[in-house]
Amino acid sequence: MGCRTGRCRPGRLWPLTHAALLLRPIAETDQRRSIAVAGAEDGPVHVPVPQLSDEGLERTIASWQRWSRDFRYEGPWAQAVQRSALILKLLMH
Repeated sequence: MGCRTGRCRPGRLWPLTHAALLLRPIAETDQRRSIAVAGAEDGPVHVPVPQLSDEGLERTIASWQRWSRDFRYEGPWAQAVQRSALILKLLMH
């Protein structure tokens, strides 16, 4: 029986097909916590370097903020149009 049946026990290892990750938010409103998950079917697992992950996240946030700041539409429903355009951009990214 796997974790899907609700019979997971602490300390017991399950095949990846039955893996589950339970997280509890621990960050305050002005803090950020990150988690990186790495895995490989065959071969070694390359564990992300936390500093590089943080730098990449900062670049991504800055890029999206820049895009949002530079977006121009002044017709009706401007905020909804911007949010829709952002969603479409995310889907293409």
